[in-house]
Amino acid sequence: MNALSRKRRVALGLLVSVAALVAVDQVLLHTALADDELFGVYIAPFTPPLYTPAQHRLLAEYEERLAGDRAAYELVSDFDAELGWCPRPNRVRGEATFDWAGSRIGVAPLPREREASERFVALVGCSFTHGSEVDNGETFGAELERLWPDVRFGNFGVYGYGVGQTLLRYRRDVAPLAPNEVWFGFFPHAALRPTSQFPPLYHRWRARTLNFKPSFTLNDSGELVPHPSPARAPDDVPRLVHDTDAFLAALDGHDPWIARARAAYLPKGTHWLHRSGFARLALTWLERRGRDVPAQLEEPSSALYRLNRALILQLAREVEATGARFRMLVMPGQLELTEFAERGRGHWQTLVDDVRASGVEVLDLSSALLAAGFESDAAGWAPNGHYGPPIHACIARTLAAAWE
Repeated sequence: MNALSRKRRVALGLLVSVAALVAVDQVLLHTALADDELFGVYIAPFTPPLYTPAQHRLLAEYEERLAGDRAAYELVSDFDAELGWCPRPNRVRGEATFDWAGSRIGVAPLPREREASERFVALVGCSFTHGSEVDNGETFGAELERLWPDVRFGNFGVYGYGVGQTLLRYRRDVAPLAPNEVWFGFFPHAALRPTSQFPPLYHRWRARTLNFKPSFTLNDSGELVPHPSPARAPDDVPRLVHDTDAFLAALDGHDPWIARARAAYLPKGTHWLHRSGFARLALTWLERRGRDVPAQLEEPSSALYRLNRALILQLAREVEATGARFRMLVMPGQLELTEFAERGRGHWQTLVDDVRASGVEVLDLSSALLAAGFESDAAGWAPNGHYGPPIHACIARTLAAAWE
């Protein structure tokens, strides 16, 4: 066989291999990926930008409520044009009752007028601060009011909040009440929340709300840049989810998850990557990366670390500028507590040490919860992973001993 024949055979072999690969790719595209799923996992492009059947059901329920009785919708909705979502004053939501100030009632509503000598502590943070899955009188704020009857506690924690929404709620709802102290509950797992205006983008399968929200980025000088929620009315939520162009116009340019894989959010068929089964799988893999909170919170140079640090310090500065005292609580979830028990430290430790070195008073509750046996005691936890009444009682005793 001469050299020319060998080259022709090699070329033919390569051509056949490429043709076979293209054929497999197209079979994959038009069969296994025809319904945009593979083994129950949604495959890019995500139009609409939802990741689970539960989120699609949530969208359908949202639209059904909006199309129905608006007065009834207003009674149950926590939509908030500025914060994304927030409890309404004088309402009941699940097990929680809220007073005139929008604070969750523990022992009693906040008084509209306070004695000048009365100490008022405002609690801010996420669902762990709010006390999701326990009754009003079982939160650690309510427990503290019983331990310190001469101190008023206002519970302004909100489910799903990161430090960004917490900062904005403090400015709007808490600062005007002139608290003597503000205690911020930091849940390490919530570190992703300030990054995006649409919860499914950062929480993917775990997102339980489709409400849009404000977010923050850092500019080249390390200054916080706010991005207001693009949903100014409840009807904007389904409109933005369904309208890809409007969705991208609202979030493109400052959302890190869109920036890392923009083709994953373009209308299906408008990008060449959408025309290949293998490319769609690769795009799906690329889009889902970067959400490892522990690795990023242990790295001071990471964007997630720097954003959370900047927001915490901004909240502390604004509280202290009013003459109030700022304190931060580290509130670990079950996985974080197990990690703390195994490693002797949490992935949030570097950030906490950094914040503490900047002058913030911090109390990590991990040691107290471990000492009380809650790492292995399932009875202390509520069914969906929040603190149950025994843990709230333990936190109250710990805080009373540490910060009396």
